[in-house]
Amino acid sequence: MYLYDTNIVSELTRKNPDVGVMTWIQAAQNNNDACYLSVITLGEIQQGIAKLQRRNDHIQAARFQRWYEQDLMSLAQYTLDFDRNCAEVWGRLMALNPHHPVDNQIAATALIYDLTLVTRNIKDIERTGVKFINPFLL
Repeated sequence: MYLYDTNIVSELTRKNPDVGVMTWIQAAQNNNDACYLSVITLGEIQQGIAKLQRRNDHIQAARFQRWYEQDLMSLAQYTLDFDRNCAEVWGRLMALNPHHPVDNQIAATALIYDLTLVTRNIKDIERTGVKFINPFLL
């Protein structure tokens, strides 16, 4: 069972997405692996869309909003909330590495639900104890 980090799903919006990421996601779908998104990832994507709108890049913002509404949820069976249990683990993770609060929120979610985090941010989450895989290196 896997939790996709934001950098994994956002890779799919690139004109030339990383082959390793594409291969890994396709294999997970073919194997019917249980894959999840965090509400934190949804927030990060909406933040990116809002930044595009503020820069008056309405065409890109609309493109990403369509992708968000139409395609993003097809990658995962469920979206996981950041609840009290996640918050308590996140607080402990922040004591170890206070420089990456959002990464720690996603790592805390993976820890609570016993999921493997699929991410490129290995350096930011190594010390959390979360299981991880980096499909960019495959």
